Amino acid sequence: MPVYHLVSLKKIFNQFFKTFIQKREMITNIQVCRVCPCKPIVLVIILTTMQICLAHAVEYHMYTQKTGNESFDFSWELTESDKTMVEVRGNGEFFQNICDPFCRTVEWHYGMEGTEIRAVRDGDVIRISGTFNSKPFIKAFKIDDTPWYQPLSYSLRCFLDSDEQETLFWMIRPDTLDVIKFKIRKLQKDHLILNGRSTHAIKMELGLTSLLEGLWKAHYWFREEDGLFIQYRGIHGAPGTPETVIRLIE
Repeated sequence: MPVYHLVSLKKIFNQFFKTFIQKREMITNIQVCRVCPCKPIVLVIILTTMQICLAHAVEYHMYTQKTGNESFDFSWELTESDKTMVEVRGNGEFFQNICDPFCRTVEWHYGMEGTEIRAVRDGDVIRISGTFNSKPFIKAFKIDDTPWYQPLSYSLRCFLDSDEQETLFWMIRPDTLDVIKFKIRKLQKDHLILNGRSTHAIKMELGLTSLLEGLWKAHYWFREEDGLFIQYRGIHGAPGTPETVIRLIE
């Protein structure tokens, strides 16, 4: 089992027992007739409490993004139930990503002033609709059976834990709403100083596919101990554009 799943389970069970202890007075005060044993009732309460906790298992992190002299902070929140939801908020933008248990995106929402977009996967088609730059937008993009990874900060966790050295995936560019196929490959283990602390990380290289492969590259770093996304470096623009750097704050 991946380390980050073990960490998540630990948080879930800690929250479960905390909630269960808070409910002990209610359990103690249950009035049960002599004919009906209390164990089934207590078990129902335990299972209900567990279900509530599982639906609210959360990771929350803050990141900072800097391009040249411009910078801003954004929040990153993960909620797990039958599916995983990752929400990112910052700089006037909102992203909501819904993923299956294999880290594959199944639905995506993007919002900012003048833009409110919803995208869903329907077999080998990604359907995008809503308002984009204050204008109606609706389009269907034909793809193949390659997975759709929208929040790479989360979706690459499953790839990180696999034996694969590289993989392909589809992703939507938020600034154009184009659907593009990318390739990611694992590089070497790396060592970063993050918030004044020494951190062991796995470095990955992101690039385009086919004839465009050599035109653009970016790099991701994930913390080795739990798979948490901790750093990104890449250029978002023409040659000469300042590098964009994203780093974990907390």
